[in-house]
Amino acid sequence: MSKIALITGMDYEAKIALKAIKESATVNKPLVFVAGPAAPLAEKVMAQAVEQGAKGIVSFGVCGGLDPSFKAGKVILPDQILTQGEKPILYPNAEINISWRDAILPVIEQDYFVSCAPLVSFDQPITTVEGKRKLHEQTGACAVDMESGVLAALAKAHGLPFIAVRVVGDIADQSIPPAFDKVLKPNGQLSVFELIKGLMTKWPGIKVLKNLAKNDGEACTNLSGLTQLALPDFKLPE
Repeated sequence: MSKIALITGMDYEAKIALKAIKESATVNKPLVFVAGPAAPLAEKVMAQAVEQGAKGIVSFGVCGGLDPSFKAGKVILPDQILTQGEKPILYPNAEINISWRDAILPVIEQDYFVSCAPLVSFDQPITTVEGKRKLHEQTGACAVDMESGVLAALAKAHGLPFIAVRVVGDIADQSIPPAFDKVLKPNGQLSVFELIKGLMTKWPGIKVLKNLAKNDGEACTNLSGLTQLALPDFKLPE
């Protein structure tokens, strides 16, 4: 079997993957790396993945929902990665390996409803309902993340097949409060200091926090479950 690398934007996504992998009986365990929000560490971790023998790259983690019909926890296996614009424009040099995506799709569909609609990758967080609506209208994408475009382009540069496996966290009609603006470090870890400061100065209300926590919980549960379902190699073609 060929070894794959799961590359996340955030530390907690990597921990979910690592826990699922550890609990699995599979021998051919995937590599796991954190590239940080918007993937500032992408080149470094891609080089590490190649050095450690990765034969395929998976952009793995949570995304923001743009399709208003999607609930938290919806699994996204996109057929294209787009970049922001007034028309749907393919992200430069970003290619989904459709054969690989098609191989893993029926495995994940055993337990989850999956969308294969395009994913838009943007280097800034889309935090408002209005921003999500406009991005959906501009691109037709079903969801948005900050890492997949960069990771796909680097995978292509290294001659490696690439897919994105993402799960919706914040849904289309849910805004991310300003209190969370600076809580993530470049390495994908949570800054407790910034979180506390943000909540003290820009308190969003308990109902908002409960809804965010509920949706994030749905996403994390499905990330863990689909990881176990797809192991050991995420159906990477030989």
